[in-house]
Amino acid sequence: VQPVDLNEAVATAFEKRPELAAAQRRLDQGEVQLKFAKNQRLPQIDVGVRYRTGGTDGKINPDYNFPLGDPPPPGSQGNFGDTFDSYFATDRPREFVAQATVSIPLGNIAGRKNVSKARIELRRANSQIVQLKQQIIVAVRSAARGLLASAQGVQAAERRRVAAVEQLRAEQIRLEHGESTPYDVLLRQSDLVDAESQKITALQAFRNAQAQLDRQKGTILDTWNVSIANVRQLDYQSLSASKPQ
Repeated sequence: VQPVDLNEAVATAFEKRPELAAAQRRLDQGEVQLKFAKNQRLPQIDVGVRYRTGGTDGKINPDYNFPLGDPPPPGSQGNFGDTFDSYFATDRPREFVAQATVSIPLGNIAGRKNVSKARIELRRANSQIVQLKQQIIVAVRSAARGLLASAQGVQAAERRRVAAVEQLRAEQIRLEHGESTPYDVLLRQSDLVDAESQKITALQAFRNAQAQLDRQKGTILDTWNVSIANVRQLDYQSLSASKPQ
């Protein structure tokens, strides 16, 4: 077993752990919310520009009788086509309007409350990141100690298995020379089976400790060369294959 560099393992965990990345995104969102809340306390300036031209008049309808001295009403003017043509005429009246509105909040209690709330949420996000980093450090160190302990357990189980093999071989030699009984040989064989079983259990614990360390470091997918994009592609291919024709 190669020794685990705790500093490097912790740095890798800080870079790879998805929950830490999610907490960092929440922190970034909190900073944006704080800037937005501060901006809402400032005076507001709205600027509007409008440009238009009129196209409501046309040719006078000679068949319309209107009172003397009164201007021709809209109904006495030309049809929609004449109005549409006059809209693009060069001599039509033009109108350009520019306006600005300045709003200065007085008191702005809601704005100040939103700023205080955003600051609290930002501090909470910072505290969550610090707490999460501490938890990751503890988890990585615990996984490293577990990996070392499980490796030592495998070595101890191997030594016991080797000892059981030697005891069985010696007991068989004694049986050949008439100094032992078949029952004693069976006992040594049972001890060897127990030792091999314990070694299998120790190997299983060692593999679990390896996976636990990779999980705490956030590198378990990289260790087994698992890509999320490949998984999605395989799922799509399996769904396409199972789709009825």
